[in-house]
Amino acid sequence: MSPLPAPVSALPCACLSNIYLALYNLQSMKDYDFPSCLTPLRAALVTAGEVLDCAKCLHERLSIVQNVFLLGTLLLGIADRLQKAMESIKTEAVGLERSGMTKKFHLGNASAETSCFQGSALTCPESFCVDLDAQEWRHFAVKALKAEVVGAQGPNLATSTSLLGVISRMEERQAIWHANQMFRECIMRTHEPHDPHNAEEFVCLRLAREAKVIAQSMNL
Repeated sequence: MSPLPAPVSALPCACLSNIYLALYNLQSMKDYDFPSCLTPLRAALVTAGEVLDCAKCLHERLSIVQNVFLLGTLLLGIADRLQKAMESIKTEAVGLERSGMTKKFHLGNASAETSCFQGSALTCPESFCVDLDAQEWRHFAVKALKAEVVGAQGPNLATSTSLLGVISRMEERQAIWHANQMFRECIMRTHEPHDPHNAEEFVCLRLAREAKVIAQSMNL
């Protein structure tokens, strides 16, 4: 990852508006029912990854500051909503257990070997329905939500589009910025350590690391 990308088009990027839209959608979530909660969360994670990789943001101090702090805000918002979604899953599981009811899920085969999953599980010729009791439901839903936090393929954070993956990539990017004298002078106040005795506590990473603490507190 280059700390100072090559010149790009003079037209401004859409990062500012995209972040505001993602934050608005997160704030507009009325409930955190699984799996409907995944739609705005995944969209916000996609936006976070695109903003992190935006080259246009890095050619002007104002857009650099916007990129750093609004990205941190978005990551913190995603972490908060993921935590609420996790709490909702646990609450629903308790309700199912008390009532003795089950949850029906329609599943399809999405493996690359068969390639039969096209459109939806309902149209997959290898699809099937399952009834999940409270504990099965909780295990299934938590495992699905875990993929949004740490990644479906495990904690390979270098390439993951999960929350912790994006945070890890942001930490890597900021480390490159801190090591580059020209870049450091450009945005000095945005990444000086809040605590001068703790070089790890850079201002530019404070919000992202708050999000990381929330994610890790889920114990996934």
